[in-house]
Order: sequence, then structure tokens, then C-alpha cells
Amino acid sequence: MEPPIVPTEVAMCQSYIDTKSKHWALNIWKCRFWHMRNQALSVYYEKADMKDPKKQKYSKKYTILRGEKWADKPWGIKVETKEGGWLFGTIHSKAEWASWLHAFIVLEHKLNPPVRRPSADLGSRPPRRGSLDATPVDCNDDGSSSEDSPVNAVIHAMRKVSFNSGVKVRTIPAVEDDDKGDLYYTEGELDRMKKNAPELAALSGKRHITMLG
Repeated sequence: MEPPIVPTEVAMCQSYIDTKSKHWALNIWKCRFWHMRNQALSVYYEKADMKDPKKQKYSKKYTILRGEKWADKPWGIKVETKEGGWLFGTIHSKAEWASWLHAFIVLEHKLNPPVRRPSADLGSRPPRRGSLDATPVDCNDDGSSSEDSPVNAVIHAMRKVSFNSGVKVRTIPAVEDDDKGDLYYTEGELDRMKKNAPELAALSGKRHITMLG
């Protein structure tokens, strides 16, 4: 199933604008009707000329490259066009001026859409929970982990462990080979323990009855 097509906003605005033009060395301001639809800008003498085919041929057509606020004049705008360079004008109301600035922003996003970056950088991903360290694990040629190699086994065995200052650690002395036999019961000792087991059980039972009495 194909995803639904989301309609994009059209950069559109129109109003009367006092347009700056040059005649010889003088700046002349003429009121003209501007109509913008995306990159297409049409400048008419009057708003009614938009619907009159005979007068449309007298209008001027431009291709907008960008538009922005003109700081030299209150409610001023300036538009860079492909055909005539920069056009300058002042708008008659603040609301219309804001509408033109909004249209310029929409057009900017259409011409230069923002680049979407990945939500999480794979290189800065935190180590997995449960791992003892964040050191990356290399793999051998056969696909096995390098931590399983004999060299790393020795390194892990020699790794020091640090404890909190409140924890006391006692070192258990190693047992010599000759003393290992003392750690286990002999067969004779086990036989004597089995023989004495019924007597010990009877004795503990009598003691329990005496305490209840």
C-alpha cells in the first residue's frame, strides 16, 4: 500500500506595493500590483489586469530566487529575480507585509529543503547494558571473538577489581598439595559418622522431649 501524498504548502501572496524604479539617476516610486505563486512573480498596473487578457501582455514576469525583509524602509521587502536582479518595494499594511515574509519563508523551504539527520549517531551509541567495559570487541578471521583467545584469557585473569572503601577484602592463602588431603574426610571417618548417626538422632530426640516437658 502506497503512503498517502501529503500536499505541500504553496508560496503565494498578492497585494499592492509601492515599487522602486530608477529613471536616470532618480528613484521613482510607482504603485503596482504584485502576484506571487511559488517562484513566479507577476507585476501588474492594476489588480483587474490579472483577468484581462489584453492587459496581461503589459505585465512584467519574473522568476524569484529569494525574498526577504528590506530593512531600509518600514514594511519593506526586496526580491532577487533571475531576470531583473533585485526588486524593492514597501507594503501598505503590516499584515500584508507579514504575509509576504511568510511566503518568502515557504519558498525558501521549497527551494532548499532541510536535510534530515539520523536521530541517533551509530558511532556514539552507548555500550550495551550488562557489559563490563565499553571497549570494542574485535573478531578473528574465523568469526570468533578475540576475547576468547588465550592471550585475552590471561589478560582477563590478571584484571584487577576495585571495591568500595567500606568493603574489606581478605586474602585466602593457597593450600599446598600435601595439605589438600586434610580438606576431605577419609573413608574410615565417614563410616564412623554413619554408625554414630542413629545415636545422635536418638539423643537429640530425647533432648527435645525433655525441653517440651
